[in-house]
Amino acid sequence: MPKQLLNLLNASSTIDFFMKLGLWFMAILGPIYDVVGAILLLIAADFALGYRASRKQKVPFSWAKVTHSINKVIFYSLIVFVGWVIESKIIPGIPFMRLMAGFLALQELRSILSNFKIIFGIDLWDYIRAAIKRKSPQEIEKKKKDESD
Repeated sequence: MPKQLLNLLNASSTIDFFMKLGLWFMAILGPIYDVVGAILLLIAADFALGYRASRKQKVPFSWAKVTHSINKVIFYSLIVFVGWVIESKIIPGIPFMRLMAGFLALQELRSILSNFKIIFGIDLWDYIRAAIKRKSPQEIEKKKKDESD
């Protein structure tokens, strides 16, 4: 490794340079670690439930869906990172990172609930709406049937 690069981080060897560079990146990305971790857990849950739902529907395995999930990991992480940069460096008064992460989490939750309905035949969204409205899930389901008729 060229001596100029080693001097950048006051490193004595190549290993020391990469260790210090890694610590520098972790210090920068520390504030988004928990948010990205939560998004990654939601993507993993969506992938697992999506795989199970596709098996239940007898849809053949497709590597395109795996690459779609990998792309979601990359782009969702970048979106959260951009939100953090905007929040911390440009407009500190508005929590952009949390807003963007909340939107992404709701997207994944919608997909998870859709897969859950395919696997188990239970619409959890009706139970969530019933809890919010403080009604029984049967009332929500009855109202939904009445509206569709």
